[in-house]
Amino acid sequence: MKFSIVYLQFEVAQDMVYRGYTWNELADIHLVYKSCLGNANEARRIYQLQYPNQQLPSQHLFVSVDRCLNNTGLMILNIHDAGRPVAL
Repeated sequence: MKFSIVYLQFEVAQDMVYRGYTWNELADIHLVYKSCLGNANEARRIYQLQYPNQQLPSQHLFVSVDRCLNNTGLMILNIHDAGRPVAL
Protein backbone atom coordinates (compact mmCIF):
# COMPACT_ATOMS: atom_id res chain seq x y z
CA MET A 1 0.00 0.00 0.00
CA LYS A 2 2.80 2.45 0.80
CA PHE A 3 4.37 1.85 -2.60
CA SER A 4 1.21 2.89 -4.45
CA ILE A 5 0.91 6.09 -2.39
CA VAL A 6 4.52 7.06 -3.11
CA TYR A 7 4.04 6.23 -6.78
CA LEU A 8 0.91 8.40 -6.92
CA GLN A 9 2.76 11.36 -5.35
CA PHE A 10 5.58 10.88 -7.85
CA GLU A 11 3.18 10.90 -10.81
CA VAL A 12 1.43 14.06 -9.57
CA ALA A 13 4.73 15.87 -9.07
CA GLN A 14 6.10 14.76 -12.42
CA ASP A 15 3.03 15.87 -14.34
CA MET A 16 2.91 19.24 -12.58
CA VAL A 17 6.49 20.28 -13.09
CA TYR A 18 8.36 18.82 -16.00
CA ARG A 19 6.06 19.88 -18.83
CA GLY A 20 7.40 17.39 -21.35
CA TYR A 21 11.06 17.14 -20.31
CA THR A 22 12.51 13.64 -20.14
CA TRP A 23 14.73 12.46 -17.29
CA ASN A 24 17.72 12.61 -19.64
CA GLU A 25 16.93 16.20 -20.60
CA LEU A 26 16.63 17.17 -16.93
CA ALA A 27 19.99 15.55 -16.23
CA ASP A 28 21.50 17.47 -19.16
CA ILE A 29 19.97 20.70 -17.83
CA HIS A 30 21.56 20.09 -14.44
CA LEU A 31 24.97 19.15 -15.85
CA VAL A 32 25.11 22.20 -18.11
CA TYR A 33 24.07 24.48 -15.25
CA LYS A 34 26.80 23.05 -12.99
CA SER A 35 29.40 23.31 -15.76
CA CYS A 36 28.54 27.02 -16.03
CA LEU A 37 29.13 27.44 -12.28
CA GLY A 38 25.53 28.33 -11.55
CA ASN A 39 25.15 31.01 -14.21
CA ALA A 40 21.67 30.38 -15.64
CA ASN A 41 22.08 32.80 -18.58
CA GLU A 42 25.29 31.10 -19.68
CA ALA A 43 23.80 27.64 -19.08
CA ARG A 44 20.85 28.45 -21.32
CA ARG A 45 23.19 29.64 -24.09
CA ILE A 46 25.43 26.55 -23.81
CA TYR A 47 22.43 24.21 -23.67
CA GLN A 48 21.09 25.73 -26.90
CA LEU A 49 24.48 25.16 -28.59
CA GLN A 50 24.91 21.60 -27.32
CA TYR A 51 21.31 20.47 -27.89
CA PRO A 52 19.97 22.46 -30.85
CA ASN A 53 17.07 20.06 -31.51
CA GLN A 54 15.75 20.13 -27.93
CA GLN A 55 13.28 22.62 -26.47
CA LEU A 56 15.13 25.46 -24.78
CA PRO A 57 14.50 25.54 -21.01
CA SER A 58 13.93 28.81 -19.21
CA GLN A 59 16.58 30.22 -16.90
CA HIS A 60 14.23 29.51 -14.02
CA LEU A 61 14.16 25.79 -14.83
CA PHE A 62 17.96 25.54 -14.61
CA VAL A 63 17.86 27.11 -11.15
CA SER A 64 14.84 25.07 -10.00
CA VAL A 65 16.31 21.71 -11.01
CA ASP A 66 19.59 22.52 -9.28
CA ARG A 67 17.90 23.82 -6.13
CA CYS A 68 15.68 20.76 -5.92
CA LEU A 69 18.57 18.33 -6.32
CA ASN A 70 20.65 20.20 -3.74
CA ASN A 71 17.82 20.35 -1.19
CA THR A 72 16.25 16.93 -1.60
CA GLY A 73 18.56 14.81 -3.69
CA LEU A 74 15.56 14.04 -5.91
CA MET A 75 14.40 15.38 -9.24
CA ILE A 76 10.86 16.05 -8.01
CA LEU A 77 10.07 19.74 -7.89
CA ASN A 78 7.22 21.49 -6.09
CA ILE A 79 5.91 18.39 -4.39
CA HIS A 80 4.45 20.58 -1.62
CA ASP A 81 1.11 22.21 -2.30
CA ALA A 82 0.26 19.32 -4.64
CA GLY A 83 -3.06 18.68 -2.93
CA ARG A 84 -4.51 17.39 0.27
CA PRO A 85 -2.05 15.37 2.40
CA VAL A 86 -2.64 11.63 2.59
CA ALA A 87 -2.88 10.12 6.08
CA LEU A 88 -0.87 6.91 6.39
